[in-house]
This record gives sequence, structure tokens and C-alpha cells, in this order.
Amino acid sequence: MTNASTITATLDHEETRLTKQRDDALALAKHKPTKVSLKALKKAETELSAFRSARESSGEQTFESLMDVVTFLDVEGWKISKSSAYEHKDAGKIRSNTSGKYSLSIVQEYARQHLQRKDGSVDPEATGLQTRKLEEEIRRISSDANMRDLKYRKEQGELIPREHVEVELAARAGDLKTHLDASVRSAATRIIKLVSGDIQKVPELISFMLGFNRKVLDNYSRPIQGPDEEEE
Repeated sequence: MTNASTITATLDHEETRLTKQRDDALALAKHKPTKVSLKALKKAETELSAFRSARESSGEQTFESLMDVVTFLDVEGWKISKSSAYEHKDAGKIRSNTSGKYSLSIVQEYARQHLQRKDGSVDPEATGLQTRKLEEEIRRISSDANMRDLKYRKEQGELIPREHVEVELAARAGDLKTHLDASVRSAATRIIKLVSGDIQKVPELISFMLGFNRKVLDNYSRPIQGPDEEEE
């Protein structure tokens, strides 16, 4: 491989990496549009755009017009026509740079993503992109199905919101505490009589038994924790 070919291959590899980084960031932003993911997407797009601009200024091959792009791709074995090229341009599938020209890297990416080979062969990079898009769609469909299932089970009464469970258990704990405390106070005198004890010690016995109640209710009245919150 000549030195020029080595440089070109290196640049192609870097652009492929930056393109994949942009595509991954885009997929994540679509799946989970948070401030972090959107910021990452903007950063990836900026890096890719800056690289392409620098590569173009360094002497990368460019095409003066869309018809030049059509001629080049036709020679390279891609299925393309003048009408389809203009339709793709209107749809934003291929864009020129600020000077109105089309860089080779942009043209090649456009072909990989939106065109087919005349001989029916499949470009490896295009296959990888299609695979990522398919995986993204599968994840989206799976997520939607899971959400629908959860909603259905909730409507059927199979699932109860965690907050509702905590409130319900707290209310039951309060009722249980009231009942136990009342039982201690009403039974203390009888307990002392049963063991022939000193009636004067009833307050001390009540205090002891109420303390026992508090200890029994301690674990019962604690907030419920999900699996991800439990200590290791």
C-alpha cells in the first residue's frame, strides 16, 4: 500500500469511527432524549462535521454538482438515476458543503445508506448500519410492549403502585400499634394478678410491654425498598 493509500485508509477509518459515534449518539438521543444524550449527540455531530471540513480543506476529492455525483456513483457500481438523486437531495439524504460541493466521504456515506449495488452485493458498513437500525427498532418495540403489559396488569389489579403499598402498610402499622398499646394497658393488671404480683408495679409493667411493642413494630413500619436499593 502506498503512503497516499495509507493516509486515505487512516482518514476513512477515523471518519467511520466518528460516523458510528454520531449514529450511536443519535440512536440514544431518540431512545432516551435527556439533556446528557442530546449534549452527546451535538458533540458527536460537531466532531464529525469538523473532521469532514478539515479533510475537505486538506484536498479530499469533491464533486462540483449533483450530476457529477450521479456519474461517479454509476461508474462505481451503484444503482442511481438523476431523478432519484434529486429526490434524495430534497429529502436531505445527501447534502453539499457550504461551497455547494459534495465531498467524497459524504457521497460514499450517502451511497452506503441509501443506494443498492448493481450486482446485488451488500456493503459491509451499510449492513452494520442496517443492523444497528434494526436492533434499535427491536428495542423500541420491546420497550413499548413491556409498557403496554405493565399498564394492562395495573388495570387488571395485578400491580399496585409502590407508594400505595407504603401508605397502606404505614396505616396498618398505625392500627396495629394502637391495638397492641390498648391491649397492654388493659391486660397489665390481670397479668400481675395471675402471677400474684405487686399491683403497685403496674406502670412499670406497662412501660416494659409498650417498649416491647415498639421493638416489634420497628421492622414492620420501615419503608419498603426495591431490589436496586437493597444493601449488598
